[in-house]
Amino acid sequence: MPTVTRGEFNIAANKLDTWNAVGQIIVRTPDAIYEGRAQMLDLYSVNYRGQSFLLITRALLLSDTIKQTTTLVTARTPDGKPIDSDASAALLALLQRELPAQIEQDRATQAAEAAAKKAKAKDKKKAKAGSHKK
Repeated sequence: MPTVTRGEFNIAANKLDTWNAVGQIIVRTPDAIYEGRAQMLDLYSVNYRGQSFLLITRALLLSDTIKQTTTLVTARTPDGKPIDSDASAALLALLQRELPAQIEQDRATQAAEAAAKKAKAKDKKKAKAGSHKK
């Protein structure tokens, strides 16, 4: 049994951003079936190219070698053991390529939504103040 997963990688991003982006990528990837997820366990249950496995996102502790917020992305068998298959390695390679752009896109979307919400609240406050002057 392998001790690490082929294709396992680290990404300089926080665990929540990584976990959310993994889900976005899975749902649009051909041959990937999203079977379930558990945010508290940092995992997605997927079937890719006919093989079921778990994708795990785990925050790594800052240390002498890890200087910024970093997340480990790896695959495991459905019972949690390391897996080293062509399907899991291929999906991990796809995630490694696409995650940075997906995380940036998600952050931009969140920033735009926050700005719109703030502007709406400001307009509402202005309208309320204007109605009290009458």
